[in-house]
Amino acid sequence: YPCCYACLAPVDGMEALMRQHGLTADNVNRIECSVHPIRLPHINVPDPQSGLDAKFSVHYCLSKVLLDGRLTIAAFEGDAHNDPKVRALMRKVEFSAYADENPNGAKLRVHAS
Repeated sequence: YPCCYACLAPVDGMEALMRQHGLTADNVNRIECSVHPIRLPHINVPDPQSGLDAKFSVHYCLSKVLLDGRLTIAAFEGDAHNDPKVRALMRKVEFSAYADENPNGAKLRVHAS
């Protein structure tokens, strides 16, 4: 994925959950994501102001993959980070650290209707 390494596990997890449970942007109410504390400061950008910011925003990356089905370079070009649909989804992401030993993993819980 064309984003920060620390976003890879959350994005992978979202793609897997989308395939397994038929999740779409329309049926997701809330996304809980947690990562190892060492990763948290690198990707905790809840309001990205540029394409570069978006590459370091787990909020943006999870929302964009949920909207588009995949994460591509185009997701970080131009004004993509200001898309109202992605902005609305980003507000549904709750981001925190977990106490697990694995620094490369992620935990996702998606609440859908």
